[in-house]
Amino acid sequence: MAGTVFFAVHLWWHDSKRKRQQGDPLTEAYVEAAHAYIAGPAGWNDMLRQRVLCTCHRDSWRMENATICLGCLRYMCYQVGRRCSCGGHVVG
Repeated sequence: MAGTVFFAVHLWWHDSKRKRQQGDPLTEAYVEAAHAYIAGPAGWNDMLRQRVLCTCHRDSWRMENATICLGCLRYMCYQVGRRCSCGGHVVG
């Protein structure tokens, strides 16, 4: 689950930066520390190569091609859109 949470926070952080929203320094520090903890770029690349199961279609995807719901932390494919059935925002 730790990889799932980091993946969600990482994508949420980049999504908010892409929308030019102001992020808080504490969240940025957490994302940077977590990135360093998983061995930086090499660890991130290893994590992205893992396979996850899309809960909307039950297909297996590499994590780099998946999205994730910030409400329920379920992995989804790109076809689901920006809202999950739980009402949560989908990022990725």
